[in-house]
Amino acid sequence: MIRVLVSENQPGDADRLVGALGEAGDIQVVGLTRDGLETVQMIAQLHPDIALVRAQMPGMDGFQVCRLAAVASPHTCCILVAEAPNAEDILGREAMRAGARAVISLQADLGVLLRLISDLASVTPALDDTDLQIASDPTRVPFTVAVTGAKGGIGKTTITTNLGVALARRFPDQVVVVDFVGHYADINLLLDIPADGSILELADYDEIDEALVMSRLSRHESSLRVMAGVNSAASMDAPGRLGLATVANLLGILRRRFRIILFDIAPIVYPLSQYVFLRSNLIVVVSVLTELSTIRNTGSLLASLVGPHIPAERVKLVANRVDPTDPFGVADLQQTAKHPVLLQIPRSNEVVLGALNSGVPFVISRPTSPVARAVESLAEVVVAEMPKGEERTPSAG
Repeated sequence: MIRVLVSENQPGDADRLVGALGEAGDIQVVGLTRDGLETVQMIAQLHPDIALVRAQMPGMDGFQVCRLAAVASPHTCCILVAEAPNAEDILGREAMRAGARAVISLQADLGVLLRLISDLASVTPALDDTDLQIASDPTRVPFTVAVTGAKGGIGKTTITTNLGVALARRFPDQVVVVDFVGHYADINLLLDIPADGSILELADYDEIDEALVMSRLSRHESSLRVMAGVNSAASMDAPGRLGLATVANLLGILRRRFRIILFDIAPIVYPLSQYVFLRSNLIVVVSVLTELSTIRNTGSLLASLVGPHIPAERVKLVANRVDPTDPFGVADLQQTAKHPVLLQIPRSNEVVLGALNSGVPFVISRPTSPVARAVESLAEVVVAEMPKGEERTPSAG
């Protein structure tokens, strides 16, 4: 049922219109107002779906009514009703600036008005609309994290996988990891789950939608969803096949469906990666202290990331596999990268290799180990950076 408020200029001049609207099966006239101030008051009190606002009314004209109504009841669509036969051409621009959604002539055919009311009501989101709730509720605003590094073999994917599981236990069914565009579906191997498709398959479609994307996601027992990377050596040309429009649509779909989106990004900065970095709320850069080349490359990566569009505070530097016997220290990494190290993850070959071989992330298999606690600390950093809201309680086990 479409709830409509009607205003009139002179007493009785809207009676015929009110009667005609009342005969329409899907319209309920919720009120009749006789001056501008009363119209605004009734809009603020009743929050109708549609308000037919006369351009000329006693005390306050329709343009001012539309301006105030946009603040008092953003959900209400105001239609400015004017006497001129070509009212839309004459008053359209001024009406739009005032916040009206449409302009119609008082002499317009009733059928035209009914179609306009129906069209506007159909495109106005209901208060229980999922997208409206996501957009207006800080506790549901999606949060994107990119995990990257300047070199392969530094444990970036292991960190991403365990971080994803740790977050999924806090936010059940609200976390997804994208293996972007990693080779051989490594995240699925670490979780010991089959790949139900790969990100590269999306390149074969002219358009992608939520159903297609969801069909390509694997699900781990922790509730973490995974979009696998390229799973064959024949697809090493994936970055060239996957278009920017596809990546943009993918991220848009995932942000509507999940609370947290993690991207595991290979150590190559090409246009697709740069787009994800720009859209990420946090960028976690992983490095190790065992090789000077890795430390220097990390500095170069950070220099390429931080700039006008990505502030330094959005980038978090993590030192992985830290061990007292490392030839370099955290101070060396910080000095070279010109960026503070947020977190140190200790070396723990036994725990990490055991998790890799068993397909059970160490945040599950060895939750009290120092390496698992370090990743849990990284998860806490992510949660702290998210829009404030009530954190989900970790599931048992």
